[in-house]
Parts: sequence; structure tokens; C-alpha cells
Amino acid sequence: MSFKHLFLNLKIRFKLMIAFGSILLLSVILVLVAINGNFSILSLRNLGEKVDMANLRMSQVNIYLQEFASKGFKTDEFLSTGSSQLTKGYQTEMDSILHVLSLLKNNDRYDNKDFSFKLNTIASDINEFDIKFQNLVALYQKRGFEDYGLEGQLRDAIHEVEEAHFPYNKVQMLMLRRHEKDFFLRKDLKYLDRFNQAADIFRQEVAKVNDELVGKAQVLLHINEYQTKFNDIVEVEQKIGLTSSSGILGELNQQATAISDQLRKLTENVKQTNKAMIDKTIYIIIGLFGAQLIIGMLLGYIYSHVFTKSITQIKDAMVSLAKGKFPEKLKVKSSDELAETKTALNQLVERIKVAVDFARNLGAGNFSVQYDEKYNKDVLAKSIIALHQKLQEADQEQFITNWSNEGMAKINGILKNHSASLEILGDDIICQIVNYLNVNQGALYLIDGNELQRLATYAYNKKRFVNQKIAMGTGLVGQCVLEKECVYITDLPPGYTSITSGLGECTPSSLLIVPLIARDHVIGAIELAALRKLKAYEIEFVKKLSESIASILMNNMSNQKKEATEAKRVDDKYSSYYH
Repeated sequence: MSFKHLFLNLKIRFKLMIAFGSILLLSVILVLVAINGNFSILSLRNLGEKVDMANLRMSQVNIYLQEFASKGFKTDEFLSTGSSQLTKGYQTEMDSILHVLSLLKNNDRYDNKDFSFKLNTIASDINEFDIKFQNLVALYQKRGFEDYGLEGQLRDAIHEVEEAHFPYNKVQMLMLRRHEKDFFLRKDLKYLDRFNQAADIFRQEVAKVNDELVGKAQVLLHINEYQTKFNDIVEVEQKIGLTSSSGILGELNQQATAISDQLRKLTENVKQTNKAMIDKTIYIIIGLFGAQLIIGMLLGYIYSHVFTKSITQIKDAMVSLAKGKFPEKLKVKSSDELAETKTALNQLVERIKVAVDFARNLGAGNFSVQYDEKYNKDVLAKSIIALHQKLQEADQEQFITNWSNEGMAKINGILKNHSASLEILGDDIICQIVNYLNVNQGALYLIDGNELQRLATYAYNKKRFVNQKIAMGTGLVGQCVLEKECVYITDLPPGYTSITSGLGECTPSSLLIVPLIARDHVIGAIELAALRKLKAYEIEFVKKLSESIASILMNNMSNQKKEATEAKRVDDKYSSYYH
């Protein structure tokens, strides 16, 4: 008995089982390819996020570097132990970066020699950066501050000269002190030359005095010690860097920029590879789906010569489907195997329609589309729905990450490069936050004694001039600062605040108050009001941002206070001298 005769003698349902079994096999292959491609795509996307995180941590390392070089090395903790919160924070971030790079090297799904070479290059540059930072820390500890290190020895030498009983010219001593202070303030080597010239003249005049006077040799010895210590400090300052672009500090600044650029390029490389993998997966799925259609066409063609009019109708429907057109629904007038076949085909066409429409929406980036509930229980539907959910989650996570990184970069750009007054800095900060979060108004408060002084107010794209003081512990803002805890409410107390625009006044829908905490000290708070409810990631963004803002504002206030104190001290000294 021939194979053809055996096939013709089979019951219709067995023939259909053979036909649809072939199609089902291709469907399973299609699902497996889709799942494998999905895992590869998500793995690469996760890889890109890790590189982004490393870049973000490198930015934080640079912030620690700048804060340490600006004021951090002057703390008693660092001067006495060689370590501080800034150096510890730097080390934590650096360890995290190296850990991320180690994870990237061990990623099996990214076997690329160029990628590995770039990773090794970045790791080498980061190790070199870390060595230079440790050298910078050692230099700052050697230099010291006030009673520590070389500066402490310099002060001892100054006191020895000032307390000497030898009748030296005090005007010349004051001139030396002036050149010394000018160098520390301006970091200009011309003051070193002036200091050394004045020291030589001072020493020569002392040497001319009668040798019989008691203390002459001792004064000369102290002058020499004073000059030597000052020159030693200048030498250390030159190694550190008199400007942000010179010395070890300049090299670190340049290298930090270069490493960030390398990490950015590495992220782009991963994204391009991820896009290529997505395209490849799509091509494979389309190819398998096309093969599935071709097999369906062949089976329809064979059955058209075997079966009756009903089979011919089924064949016509399959041909139409193979040409890329969905056939009309077949009429079912019986309950035999052919009727079951028509019913199965109708369901298949409907499922393919749903799957194609759903896949088309996904391809167009419309992740809000929902799969038809009638067909969401089969294997293909579940796999596509699972892919849809994972893409939707990954897209949302990527959006939040990108949004947060962009916002942090904008605010940090203002914080790092701002050199204006505290009021202007506050205006720029609250303006950027209000506009970036798209809220309706915001205010920035700083602690002034036992009160909170409103530093800046911004609403409806305009700066507001509001001079308001709040007692500590009074109201929501005062309570937030007192308890060092964030406040977010959506049911505001009546009359607490209102949002004013050209259309009138209205009560905000939500209020967020975040304390500004730097080095465990509260210095103020940020208050944001909106006519909508804030999202969780927006609130988390403001919390993270408050740490950087608090640190910069504290440094700014400290600088202003120190400059005022220093100016007053110098004025008092010269005033006492001339009077």
C-alpha cells in the first residue's frame, strides 16, 4: 500500500492533526526564539544600565574629590587620622565602580574583544586615578592646616619670631605675614618671590644690629625656620596644584572627565549592540512566521485536491492568508470533522490577527495595548504577553533611570559651576527643580539661628520675592527640619498654602517637604507644591538631590562666613597696627 493511499484512507481529524502539528512545531520554535532573544536583549539592557551606574558613580567620585580639595582636607578628623567622611565616601564609590567593571568583564552574553579591551583600559585608568587621589590625600595631610602638618610648623616658627625679645622691625614682620596670607588666598607664586625678598631684607637688617644684643642669633634662626617652612608649603601646594588645571589636582580633573567620556562611549556601544540583537531577533521571528505561512499554503494546496467543497473553502482561506490577507470567516453548517476543521481555522485566523495586531503595536512602541482576553491563554499568547510585560517594565525602568540621571546632571551642573551669591544659587536651584519636576511652585529655606529663612521662591515660571521666617518646629516645614524626616501629604490642612496663577488661586493637590541634610546637620528644607500627585520616583529623586544641594549650600555658607571672618580679622590686625 502506497503512502498516498494510506494518507487518503486516514480520517480527516488525523490528516488535520498532521497539518496543524507541523504549524504548531513552527509556533513552538518561534516562541523559543522569541524567549531566547528576549533574555539576550534584557541582558544587554541590564549591561547598559550597569555602565550608566558606573558613570554616575564616577560623577559622585568627582564631587567627593572637589569637596575634599576645597574644604574637606581642613577637618580635624582628616588632619589627625588621615581619613574623613569624604575620603571614605570616595573609596566606597570607587569600590562600587570597580565591582561593576568586574561584573561586566564576567558577562557571558557579551563576548566582544573590543568591549573587553575598553573595559580593561577604563579599569586601568580608574586604578591610576585612585593612585593619584591617594597621593593627593598624602600631600594634603603633609601640608596640614592650622595646627597640623607643615602649616602647624609654620605657625610655630611665626610665634617664635613674634615672641622673641630681640628688638626687630615689626613692620617688616607684618609684611612677611601679608605676603604669606596673599599666597594662601590667591595661590600666586609672585607672593612667594615677594616673601623671600622681604625675608632676605629682614634677615640682613637684623644681622646689621650690634652682636652684643641678646637674642640676635636666635631671631635669625627663627626667621630662617619661618622662611623654610613657608617655602616647603609652597612646594607642596605646587605639587597639589595652584589651579584646578595644574598639579595632581589638575591631572585628576582631566582624568575624571576622560573616564566619564569613556564610560559614555561604552554605553553607546552596548546600546548599538542591543539594537542589532533586537533587529536580528525580529528578522528570525519574521522568517519563522513566513515559513509557517508557507507550510500552511502547501497543506491547503494538497487538501484542495483531496477533500470536498468544504476543504476547497478551507484551501481558499489559507491561500488568502498566505498572500497576507485575512480571509472571511468560514460558515459552519455541520458538526463533522470538516466542520471542526473550519472552526479551528477560524480560530487560528482570529488568533493570528490578534497576534499580528498586538505585535504591530509593540513594534510601534505602543506598550499600553492589551491582548484580546479570548486568546490570551495559549502558549504563543502567553509568551508574547510575557515579552510585552518585560519590555514594558524595562522601558519604564529605563525612563526613570534616564530621567533621574538627566535631572541629577542638570542640578549638579548648577551646583559644581556656580560661583554667585547664596541668594542667586538658591534661586537657580529652586527654579531648576520646579521646572524639571513640572510642579507649580517651590521654596528653599535655610536655618538662621532659631528660625527658618525663606531663601528663594519660584512659581509658574517666575521668581517670587517672599521674605518669610518660620520658627523651628512650627508648621510642616519647621517640623520636617526638626525631625529630619521628609513630609509628603496629599490632604493639605485648610489654608496652609495656595497656588496663585493668572486664573486665580487654588489649593495644591500634594505637598512635598524634604530636609537639607549635610554631614548629619540640617541646614534647611525644600518645599514643593503641585496641582497633581507626585510619583514615587519623583519623590525619591528630590530626596537624593537634597544631599548634593545641602552639601554645596553648606560649603557656600561656610565660605561666605569664613571670608567675612577673614576680612574682619585682617582689618582688625591692620587697624590695630596703624593705631
